[in-house]
Amino acid sequence: MARPDFCARWRSALTLVVISLAVAGTAEAEVYRQRTARGGLIVDLAYNSKQLKVQRNRWLTVYVPPGYEQSRNGLPVLYLQDRQNLFSHLPFGNAGPRWNVIETVEKLIAEKRLRPTIIVGIDHAAVDRIEEYQHYTPAGRGYLEFLSKELKPFIDRELRTSASRDQTFSGGSSLGANAALGTLIEKPAQFGGALIQSPAFWIAEQRVIALAEQKLGSDVRVYLDAGDREVAEIKDGTKAFYQLLLKRGKVAENWNAKVTPGPKLWHLIGSGGHNELDWGRRLGPALERLIGPPTE
Repeated sequence: MARPDFCARWRSALTLVVISLAVAGTAEAEVYRQRTARGGLIVDLAYNSKQLKVQRNRWLTVYVPPGYEQSRNGLPVLYLQDRQNLFSHLPFGNAGPRWNVIETVEKLIAEKRLRPTIIVGIDHAAVDRIEEYQHYTPAGRGYLEFLSKELKPFIDRELRTSASRDQTFSGGSSLGANAALGTLIEKPAQFGGALIQSPAFWIAEQRVIALAEQKLGSDVRVYLDAGDREVAEIKDGTKAFYQLLLKRGKVAENWNAKVTPGPKLWHLIGSGGHNELDWGRRLGPALERLIGPPTE
């Protein structure tokens, strides 16, 4: 018998409901749901974690693409850091520009340039963001435990995901990119690819590069970029990581490279600076190369 999923349960819910989530015990969560113009489902929920070291109550946004209800196949999942800056529908968080993730993803899916993909956005920890997004700190290790032992199992249980590491991606920009790299270094059994935009490796560049050289697997998929108007520290850290991957034979440097299975890195020094508008503008090409178009 096919199991129910939370989309089926939440579709019939009121605009605001309170549900009980059986994740490492019982956690009460406020849940908001809405449909996109193209028929996708957006669910915003407050999640109470037992793994996080700081600010254990976090808002999440879960986006399920159009056609999910009719599909029988497990979908890839992209976990994105800094939820506050990602989604245009949010009435709170950063009042500045957003990435407009859902609009970009739905356009790519409609044009058959991206496989239908579930997106999970995770709030950052505000004043504790810097420490939490460094995977070698106590808070950073707690964050990776949250992603791998709480959040991913919850999403895999409640939605029809592929669940395999090859179809599980993490992503972010600046400090969020550092956290995304951390999933590949420290949690390779769960995460097989990462979207790394304008990484802030300058905070501990030598340590990050050394850990990547020591622990990064040979079969990961990476998209890496930075803008041509970034500060020198961002460009230098991006270049150092790129050179490491180049040395290890992981690079498909051609910006127009066809997406093929196997370990690849797509690298771009693109137009733009260190801001949400430019990261959002580069998101479409990044997803096409990291996740790829439908296989059918």
